[in-house]
Amino acid sequence: MEENGVKKLAGSGVFHGGAGNKALSAEAAMALMRQIRKTAVSIADAEDTPEFDDKFVLPRSNAFEGVLASVRTFLSEATPHSALFIDFKMPADFLAKLQAIIDRMEKAATDKDDGLLEQVGGTAKLAKNSMDGMKARKQLLTLVSNTYAGSGGTLAEWKTASHIIWPQSGGDASPPAPEQPN
Repeated sequence: MEENGVKKLAGSGVFHGGAGNKALSAEAAMALMRQIRKTAVSIADAEDTPEFDDKFVLPRSNAFEGVLASVRTFLSEATPHSALFIDFKMPADFLAKLQAIIDRMEKAATDKDDGLLEQVGGTAKLAKNSMDGMKARKQLLTLVSNTYAGSGGTLAEWKTASHIIWPQSGGDASPPAPEQPN
């Protein structure tokens, strides 16, 4: 049961970490695509090819999937013209940077999905473990009740020790004060 609780918490951490990595990767992608777009506009003006920069359109929103699709498009469109971009002082490794951003974005998306699956699986297993524990307690209660049926004191001690106090919504889940002997 403890292992499933750990999986639930770990899955939550991976899920939220994946979400953070997605946002950071998308920001890096947007920054590099802006630089490429600006350079493409300059190339189009200098080379008198106004359609050149039409290939490098920034996504209308910052939605992750749209940004990822745009980065892939920028990479495929810029690759045959890399020398031209480098002539306009883009870093020589700008294509490698684009590919690294794509890789990071894909990994971040996978991490987030994997984290959610681990979290949901841990929660489901915790519920099953709880049900199994309640079933075992019920069976044990029957066995002990039958074993100590003639021994009132021992059976009463068992029933007190095995009593489960259920928390009430919004209430205090602390056990009641023990009864005082007369």
